[in-house]
Amino acid sequence: MVAGGGGAGAEGNRLFGTVTDIVYQGESLRVFERLAGGTIISFRQPSHHVGRGQISDRGATIELTLHPADTVVVSAEDS
Repeated sequence: MVAGGGGAGAEGNRLFGTVTDIVYQGESLRVFERLAGGTIISFRQPSHHVGRGQISDRGATIELTLHPADTVVVSAEDS
């Protein structure tokens, strides 16, 4: 979830990074984000007007929040 104002990330894992690319894929956007350590992650965001409104252009800094129950870490050996 792209965090908005009001402490949306208080109960989840918080990731801060810079948007590097946005790919329109019909009903969703695939957003690529470079984290502070250089790791690039991607996530899908609904492409409806609310979802698009939460994503800025390339180069923007955004905060993602992931509920701990929805967070899965995959090691490099498993990928």
